[in-house]
Amino acid sequence: MVSADDTPSQVAVVEYIGQHVEGAPHGLCKDTKLNEPYIRTPAETMKAISSMTKQQSAKAVYNKLTAELYVDAAPQNAAIVHDRKYREARKEHQNNGNDHCKTFGDEFQCVFNVVQSDRALADPFVRYVVATGERVPSVILYTERQIRKLKAFCFNGPSGSPSGNIFVV
Repeated sequence: MVSADDTPSQVAVVEYIGQHVEGAPHGLCKDTKLNEPYIRTPAETMKAISSMTKQQSAKAVYNKLTAELYVDAAPQNAAIVHDRKYREARKEHQNNGNDHCKTFGDEFQCVFNVVQSDRALADPFVRYVVATGERVPSVILYTERQIRKLKAFCFNGPSGSPSGNIFVV
């Protein structure tokens, strides 16, 4: 709007012509009593949460953002910050190759996968995996360098073998 002297006005009047759409809970919301409309957290806020949760706790980040940001830009609840921190940490963990195995069978499969991938190396680390019905699975790990050092320590020293009965395979 422009005033009589052609300067912009400080006030604007807006009229919406159309149908009002009522907000609804999130489609994955399990609480049937909750009638609060779902409001998506802005992308800029989510980026701020991701960067801040690397140094601070989820609760501290939530308290700081709700104090600093306007209501429409702040996270709606602490669960948003907590979930984002969890997902970011999990994604970073997976990118580093440290994804955890969920069951004993998964752990066992991971060990066998390492055996297969180590075969291609010039000096593999995983040498044997032994699994029998009577015993706990055993994994034998060593490199040729470690064996050379052990031999040098045990047999080339001035006092000879510390136990006298060390056999190197």
